Amino acid sequence: MDKSKYEGEKMIYWKDENLLIRTILPADARIICDEETAQGWEQTIDKYLARIRDFNSGKCVSLVAEYKGAVAGYINVYPNSAWGSFGGMGYSEIVDFGVLEKYRCNGIGTKLMDVAEKIAAEYSDTVYLGVGLHGGYGSAQRMYIKRGYMPDGRGVWYGDGVAASYQEYRNDDDLNLYLSKKLGQQTSPHKENDMRDCGFTEGNNWFRYRAGAIIIEDGCVLFAGNEREDYLYSIGGGVRMGETAEEAVLREVFEETGVRYEIERLAVIHENFFRAGSGTLKGLNCHEISFFFLMKPRGTQELCSSSYTNGVKEEMHWIPIKELDRYRAFPCFLKEYLSGEHSGIEHIVTDQRES
Repeated sequence: MDKSKYEGEKMIYWKDENLLIRTILPADARIICDEETAQGWEQTIDKYLARIRDFNSGKCVSLVAEYKGAVAGYINVYPNSAWGSFGGMGYSEIVDFGVLEKYRCNGIGTKLMDVAEKIAAEYSDTVYLGVGLHGGYGSAQRMYIKRGYMPDGRGVWYGDGVAASYQEYRNDDDLNLYLSKKLGQQTSPHKENDMRDCGFTEGNNWFRYRAGAIIIEDGCVLFAGNEREDYLYSIGGGVRMGETAEEAVLREVFEETGVRYEIERLAVIHENFFRAGSGTLKGLNCHEISFFFLMKPRGTQELCSSSYTNGVKEEMHWIPIKELDRYRAFPCFLKEYLSGEHSGIEHIVTDQRES
């Protein structure tokens, strides 16, 4: 059962033979506090009473998981949160997520996150959270990455602000890394195919459905490159199963540049045929269909890139549009395209196969 309904004074968000996820009750604060104290955590009841007050005043949705009738975990969703790296941007934040140690490895954390993200999606298209860096958060760190969360690119936070470079900080619960996720993408770790790109290799033939970004700042267009390839390539990548092209380009831009760009419009639908003569695709007959989106300028070329492709570090390159012909950069149509003015969607076919 995955539809919410009321049972007495609580709302039920999930229920099966072992697991129940419901809204928090006043008695839960003491139960959770006592259980966490018993497992060796320094805990007070005040934090949970504060969550109950916020829930009762409509500031958040506070949930508790019961496993075989016993309180086993909790999670809180704050719509339009004002805290942390994404505070004030209209996004939902997941706060205070935990599963009691004796109930772990029963799928409780995964289901709590599923429900929390579903609630967050009712208020915003992006959800974010902070995760601690010490070993007590190890399982949470792994879960968030598997679910598709990405670092904000601003570094580590301590308390209410970004930690200054080369300064010393205590590795306690106030030392956090903020992560965010674009909602609407199916990224459950139990669905392996959800993380796969739309493409295939069959014999000597290679096909991919791709979303690309045209990012222009101060007369320069952004390309990526790496030490394994002898050319530059546009920002973007394969569209995943279940994604729209718009979702894919926003995800890829953030993954590669470390900053968030907005889409201005769909600019080009590109059908590309080529036989790769070098790099990881060498010797393959390649067919790629790409949706290229023109992104809104941010007014700066500053990036926070820490991107890798196939295990190799990527470097970002701002290339002056007027000098594009001096570089081996793909797609090759960009030089001519960026030299003119365009308002609609253009369909471009490039065929570089050997005759």
